[in-house]
Amino acid sequence: MTTRGTSGLLDQAMARMAQTTDRAVPQLRNIVVRGRRTSIRLPGDMWDALEEIAKREDLTMEELADAAEAMRPDGTTTFTAAMRLLILNYWRHAALNPLPERNFAVA
Repeated sequence: MTTRGTSGLLDQAMARMAQTTDRAVPQLRNIVVRGRRTSIRLPGDMWDALEEIAKREDLTMEELADAAEAMRPDGTTTFTAAMRLLILNYWRHAALNPLPERNFAVA
């Protein structure tokens, strides 16, 4: 199925989703946030996105988790929602403001 659009990115994303349905299954992982161990459940592709962000920014997963925690000072959103928003906002900004060509593949 081909969608309307000019970049082809939507088609690529849809093709990846069709090939990797298991990546949508939430995975529970332990992570340290502000020195405390906690668990978070995200789909595999979201974990991959976090690892790519960490690599691009030269941060640890714990540092990313601390950044997400800092985004919710009033505690009105869950930590999982804050992590999802971090992923969304980071990649939205990256799409609108691309960096110079570099290889960011996660091994």
